[in-house]
Amino acid sequence: MKKMFIAMATVMMIIAVAMISGCKKDSSTTGSIEGKPTVKTKSFVLLEIPITAKCYGVVEDDGGSPILARGICWNTSGNPTISDNYKNDEIAAVGEFHVKLTGLEPNTKYCIRAYAANENGTAYGEQKHFTTPDTGGISGEIQRIPYFQNFDTEFGTYITKNVIGEQEWEINYSAATIKGYDNLDLYENEDWLISSPVSVTGVSHAKMTMNYVGCYFLGITNYVTVWASTDYNYGDMPSTATWTRVPAILYESDNWYDYKTAEVDLDDYLGQTVTLAVKYTSYNGNAGGISIRSISIEEGEVYGGGATQNLPYFQSFENEFGTYIPKSVVGDLEWNIDYSTAWMQGYLYNYNNSGNECFDNEDWLISSPVSLTGVQHVKMVMTYIGRYFNSFGINNGVTIWVSTNYHYGDIPSMASWIQIPANLKQASNWTDFLTVELSLDDYIGQTVTVAVKYISNTETAGNIEIQSISVEEGEVLIPSGTVLFSETFMSGQGSFEIVDIIKPYELSFVWEHSSAYSCMKATGHTGGTGGPDYETESWLISPSISLSGVTSAVLSFNQAVNYLAPDGFLFVMISTDYVSNVATATWHELNVDQWPAGTSWNYTNSTADLSQYVGRNVNIAFKYTSVETGTSTWEIKNVVVRN
Repeated sequence: MKKMFIAMATVMMIIAVAMISGCKKDSSTTGSIEGKPTVKTKSFVLLEIPITAKCYGVVEDDGGSPILARGICWNTSGNPTISDNYKNDEIAAVGEFHVKLTGLEPNTKYCIRAYAANENGTAYGEQKHFTTPDTGGISGEIQRIPYFQNFDTEFGTYITKNVIGEQEWEINYSAATIKGYDNLDLYENEDWLISSPVSVTGVSHAKMTMNYVGCYFLGITNYVTVWASTDYNYGDMPSTATWTRVPAILYESDNWYDYKTAEVDLDDYLGQTVTLAVKYTSYNGNAGGISIRSISIEEGEVYGGGATQNLPYFQSFENEFGTYIPKSVVGDLEWNIDYSTAWMQGYLYNYNNSGNECFDNEDWLISSPVSLTGVQHVKMVMTYIGRYFNSFGINNGVTIWVSTNYHYGDIPSMASWIQIPANLKQASNWTDFLTVELSLDDYIGQTVTVAVKYISNTETAGNIEIQSISVEEGEVLIPSGTVLFSETFMSGQGSFEIVDIIKPYELSFVWEHSSAYSCMKATGHTGGTGGPDYETESWLISPSISLSGVTSAVLSFNQAVNYLAPDGFLFVMISTDYVSNVATATWHELNVDQWPAGTSWNYTNSTADLSQYVGRNVNIAFKYTSVETGTSTWEIKNVVVRN
């Protein structure tokens, strides 16, 4: 009964390219045949010694019967089935899963397939393979893929080079560890962890996989970076060679037990012998710590962004960049994931000067390509907070761009970009997120990339936090103009209050926030299909909104109504004297220009003229009522008052 909602939980893992040589060709890959499930083998990641492999699959369809088991099977000869080695996932259901294979032998090729079973039989995904690393490498010699180093007890085939400072890489906590602080004292450091040379040959894709944990940074990607060199002489200082920074998306942890996996694309070095290095920096204003448990250089593609997305294309930045990629063009500061947002600032606190120091920066946050086909209208919706841009202006520091020829992973200058005008607003605190909507109708029928560009200079540097970006079907619903009040209901009821006049004890609530659909929802119905209806009256009331200093004002909001009851009534009300008691205030019903049909979950953009109330303070209320003979369900979001 409920509409599909936009939800994206992007998994930061990698699709590995499977080669057929050494494993027999898989002749029994199945889809939903004879009622069997549809299953795919997705990827694998080699982990620490004793050698283990985390393998991924997805059950796309249950074949019409409940899933009884799912997992990964493997062997060394090819075309594995559950008659060979297998391991079940703990959950049997449709969706993505992974299992961890343990006790693997070094320097051995393994063939894997995902499987899923229902009452009609067992189905298998396509075959992939990996070769476990030879653990006996010699430091300084040219290594072959897969090249794996565990830092449990030693640096092994890696060396460390101290350039600045007294803190150095050491083996601690069963990992290669460095921190630029000692108790409360912070120090300036530059230290490199450098691999032996490795031949990146005989593969169509290559990647570096690093298992790590980092804490106490002000943006970990500003201080832990990955570099590659084709002319480094093993044992020399880093300054004797030419190094190129390799884009690496790292995430900071809240504790020292939360290890993460970063995967770095090395396709630019195919056919070459290359040295990889992790460079750590700190200074007396910011010093974090990092522990690296293992690094692997192996065959495979980086999985995540880059694939063409379909509408609706939604990315939350709560835990990761997901299908977006950050690109630093100017300056050392970069986009980071922090405060449950994609976060960028062009300044750092300088303890010597007891104040912020601003820097020149140009940094882009770039989407995967997205196909804008099959729609009449399309828009980009961004939820954000921006502060401290001062006289520079947030619309100079943060701009929105679109490209039809950008190649995912390239630097932005490799493509043509067109700026999309955006009326962004600065915030006065870090809690009230705003939403901006931008029309992409000019690009309907094309595949585009959207990007947020941040710039700062040595005089002015603001801060932007982006909670989410969506590219979706629809017209721009938040009109341009000076915004006097805005509440999206993205993360809660905000500053609105709920006043229940009639609420039977059988109902826990009438109005409630729906996190799944980012709206406020009201209903007098309970118990699912066939459940009872109740008589209710409940008000969702805004805080006081000042309409002073303007000559006109308009209320706009998005609303959806379903199960419209003939005896139930929905009202949008306004008051100029409401304080705390609904009954004693004077309320007038607003003339809303457009109401939904009441038979679907499709949102309608509705407006009401507030011009007769200019110069006064008003409260706006959404009044929901229902009766025992029928109830409606009402959803409200994106409430905006503008001049």
